[in-house]
Amino acid sequence: MIQQVFGEQSPSQTEIFEWLERFQSGQLSVDDDEYVGQSSMVATLKKIQQLIHEDRRQTISDLCNKVRIGYRACQRILTEKLGIHRITAKFVPMLLTLD
Repeated sequence: MIQQVFGEQSPSQTEIFEWLERFQSGQLSVDDDEYVGQSSMVATLKKIQQLIHEDRRQTISDLCNKVRIGYRACQRILTEKLGIHRITAKFVPMLLTLD
């Protein structure tokens, strides 16, 4: 029924239920609350950087266990986010190019 009135710009059913919860709990705004603090991704990145800085000879499995994330997620953070690759059993920044 809402979609008939508002068309494509109508809020989803999930949004409406979230608004209902907010109003029932006493909040009068449907705007999202501001998030205070670091996101978990930023905290994880910093923790991995710190661990590698402390000991570059750690394996990806070691890092996964210490940070408590999956192997593939850890590998993706190292290569895509931090630009770090494993060379001769040590993590090094990816500074070498093919040129």
